[in-house]
Amino acid sequence: MKHAPSCPSYPSPSFVSFVSPGFTLLELLIATAIMTTVGCAFVSLILSAQSIARTQPEAADQQQRARMAVQALAGDVARAGGGLDRGANAGPLARYLPALEVAPDGSVTVRYLSRRSAQATLTAGLPRGETAVAVDAGGGFAAGSSALVFDRTGCRDLVRVTDVTETLLVVGGAPRTCAYAAGASIAEAEARTYPTDSQGLSVVGAARVELAPVPVFQ
Repeated sequence: MKHAPSCPSYPSPSFVSFVSPGFTLLELLIATAIMTTVGCAFVSLILSAQSIARTQPEAADQQQRARMAVQALAGDVARAGGGLDRGANAGPLARYLPALEVAPDGSVTVRYLSRRSAQATLTAGLPRGETAVAVDAGGGFAAGSSALVFDRTGCRDLVRVTDVTETLLVVGGAPRTCAYAAGASIAEAEARTYPTDSQGLSVVGAARVELAPVPVFQ
C-alpha cells in the first residue's frame, strides 16, 4: 500500500523570532562624541551668559560715570571765567587770572565765581599769615565755603571761609602765596581740576577742588 508524499512543514509566522543585531562599537563612539559636543556647547553658552550678567552692570556703571563727568565738566566750562558783578575789579575773571588752565599732565582746571551775593572788597591789607579779612560786605558768605582772593597784579589764593560777620571773614586753608592791599577782591569761588587718562584722551570721572581734594564721582 502506497502512502502519499507529505508536504514540508513550516513554522507559523507568529512563532518566528527576529534577533536585533544591537549597536556596534563605532556607533556608540559616534553617539558619545555627538553628545559630548552638544553638552560642551551648552555649558559654554551658560558660562557666557553668566559672564555677561556679571560684567553688564559694571559696564553700565562706568558709562554712567563717564556721562556724569562730561556733564559736570561741560557745566563748569560754561561757567568758567565768571567774574565780579560790582566793585573796582568787576568784570570777567580772565582779566586777573586764567579761568581755564591745562596742566602739563593733561589735567584741566576750571575757575569761576559761584555766587553773586558772596562778593566783597578788602577794606584793609591782608598779610600772608593773617586769617582775619576785613571786608565791606561779608554777610553773603557762608562758613565752610571756598573763596578766591585776588587783585589786579595777578595774585590769587583759594581760601576756606571758617567764620563770617558783616565786616570780617575768618579764613584758613593752605598758606597763601601773596599779600594783598586794601581794594583787593574776595568772592566765593570754585576751582575744580579734572584729571585725564595716561594718553590725555578722556576725562576721568572725578574732580578735585584745589583747596581740599573732594571726590565728586565715586
